[in-house]
Amino acid sequence: MKRCDGCKFWVKEKEESLDGACRRGPPVTFLQMVTSPITQQQGIIVLAYWANTRPELWCGDHRGQWLIRLWGYVARRVYGQRANDGHGNPV
Repeated sequence: MKRCDGCKFWVKEKEESLDGACRRGPPVTFLQMVTSPITQQQGIIVLAYWANTRPELWCGDHRGQWLIRLWGYVARRVYGQRANDGHGNPV
């Protein structure tokens, strides 16, 4: 099982922080109405947040590779041929 702290998409924002941001998927965006403190004009800003996760958690993204390897094994046993990952690469 691959943990978040070993994933290439997990970014620790601060060294003293325990949590990190998972950059595997796109950030969640929010629209917020704000008022400028200088001009008192109202406007909309876009905020984006990546999911904060603990280093000991895992997302299951590695499971897809496991399923591809399992299909390759089944195809070799049942069909007697070498399976590929859908891109022409043998598994």
